[in-house]
Amino acid sequence: VYLSCDELIVKDQNGNPHPSMTGYPGLLSPFGIRNLRLQECNWQVTYFDERQAGYCAEETRILRSWQILNWCNPEEVVSFEQELIIGDFEGPTFAVELPEPRFQGVGQDTFVVSIGPFDCSTTFPIPAPVNIEDNCSDDIDKKAILLKPEGDTVALKEIIGAEIYFESIELGEYRLRYQVSDACQNTTEKELVLFVEDLI
Repeated sequence: VYLSCDELIVKDQNGNPHPSMTGYPGLLSPFGIRNLRLQECNWQVTYFDERQAGYCAEETRILRSWQILNWCNPEEVVSFEQELIIGDFEGPTFAVELPEPRFQGVGQDTFVVSIGPFDCSTTFPIPAPVNIEDNCSDDIDKKAILLKPEGDTVALKEIIGAEIYFESIELGEYRLRYQVSDACQNTTEKELVLFVEDLI
């Protein structure tokens, strides 16, 4: 059972998610599946929770062990386990404010930079992502990847500060891919089109 870390979670007396959110055991009867709540006539339903470390700082895992006793047949006890995961399952949201000149491509933002007056390559800044929000994590990792149209990587930069620079980029068409990841490695990507042209 997956529960988001920003979800309003109803808790039991031990501070763990209440079965009303995660589900009760079911009994298959001639009238369909019947939920066995914690207090049922002729049935004793109990559970024990064991907290376990998650795969990231924003995640908690709980192993819930259920026991079901039928008082009409007390020697027969049914046991099973249920895994509960409280975590961050969504990538961050963000925006990119592109420099001029720019125009709308087919389904993608596109912008243009020029080579210098004395060579056939250019060094230029790109803006960092803005308005970054994540539902659970404050630890955000930002990258910018410059690729050729066929997918080969030209440069990869960690984004620190308000902008970063790509150096010695030659004439041509490129894809600029922003990757923003949270502490649980949920990643959101935005891909833009970049043209390096001779505008001088």
